[in-house]
Amino acid sequence: MAPAKAAAAAAAVKAGTGKKLVKRRTKVHFYKPKSFKPPSDPKYARKSVPSRVKMDKRGPGSAKATDARFPRPPRRSTPRALPGTA
Repeated sequence: MAPAKAAAAAAAVKAGTGKKLVKRRTKVHFYKPKSFKPPSDPKYARKSVPSRVKMDKRGPGSAKATDARFPRPPRRSTPRALPGTA
């Protein structure tokens, strides 16, 4: 009995036990899916001038960051105490 049961289980695993279902149609007319997307082939540039690079090696506003007339405030090594707390 055991070998026959094992053989039946092996056959079920190999073939599968479920029935193949037919997809139920919910529309009367057939809709052909649009799957083709042609590659972009622009005939003219959409922007007249390319945008300027705003980030250089010193970061945004680099002229102001290196100007001696606008010194950076010193960094605090300890956090500030909130007003009203001791």
